[in-house]
Amino acid sequence: MNRDIVEGNWKQLKGKVQVRWGRLTGDYLGVVTGKRTQLAGEIQRSYGVIRSKTLRGPTGTRYPARSASPTASAQDMHTHGNP
Repeated sequence: MNRDIVEGNWKQLKGKVQVRWGRLTGDYLGVVTGKRTQLAGEIQRSYGVIRSKTLRGPTGTRYPARSASPTASAQDMHTHGNP
């Protein structure tokens, strides 16, 4: 579970509380704000789920991190004979 999923779940819970509080107090703007917060949380949670699935390989294991070192790629090109 990544950070986006956790934050999305938190926003959804926060939105539900805002909606209930708005209904309890008769504050319709609070209800709308709560529903907007819930929607933002659902979008963020969905993004987190999709992101975590794409970072995993077909067998469910994480792909290894790639080296971002420019010298490593230059050395690879030199040893393999590429120009």
